[in-house]
Amino acid sequence: TTTMRSSESARLSRAATYDEWAAEIHLRDYVRRGAWAALAVLGALIFGGAVFDYLEDEQDFAEGCYLSLGLASTAGLGGRSAPETVAGRAFAVVYSLATFATVPLLLNVAANGLSRLVLTWIGCCVGFEITRDETARKQRRLVCVLVLLVCHILLHGLYVSVTLDISFLEATYISYMALSSIGIDWRLRFSRSRLAVVGTFVLVGMGLLTLVAEDALELYQIFKLEQEYSAAERASRRYLALRVCPSRRTA
Repeated sequence: TTTMRSSESARLSRAATYDEWAAEIHLRDYVRRGAWAALAVLGALIFGGAVFDYLEDEQDFAEGCYLSLGLASTAGLGGRSAPETVAGRAFAVVYSLATFATVPLLLNVAANGLSRLVLTWIGCCVGFEITRDETARKQRRLVCVLVLLVCHILLHGLYVSVTLDISFLEATYISYMALSSIGIDWRLRFSRSRLAVVGTFVLVGMGLLTLVAEDALELYQIFKLEQEYSAAERASRRYLALRVCPSRRTA
């Protein structure tokens, strides 16, 4: 029953060291997969940048990478013009179709490894008890990812506020809009110094957003299953009670 499963999880819960946390949640495997996923995304952007550099006369390699970032993340181009040559436009269509689904999935894997690493570190410092309760684990990870996402947006908002000399509130709004696929604000025009900052912000932020959506959906599914299990358990108890005491049927 639910009570028995909860008590079993409670008995398994205990304070743990960093190594025990890492072994329990298979941290190395997640971090390794996350690193390979991040390298795959970086490779896709470099490949796209190289091709656009070759096909477009008005763009160099850095601008091609920025264009690839806008297509792969669906975040828009921040005032950059679309490809002008026929070959460039054809490649842009093929590239966007190949990356609009695969890149978010790879970013989700990378963000999963990052969040587990941060959660393990926080768990050891704060003193979270290690547990095999899947619901408790997902709740902790969701809180951890939400905190990372908020800090990520606020830090980029601070960068935008200083760069564009605008209010911090407006800069934070611009930062979030970039992650919501509405687009990178036109005021953040391309420059080589901004390529690394904006690119890192968009890629890491999209990975964290997909992870928030995944964890929230899984927690909702667990909640629905527990509700259905509880309803079935109550119905079973009522049925047994009626079998034992038939007189209750008329009550």
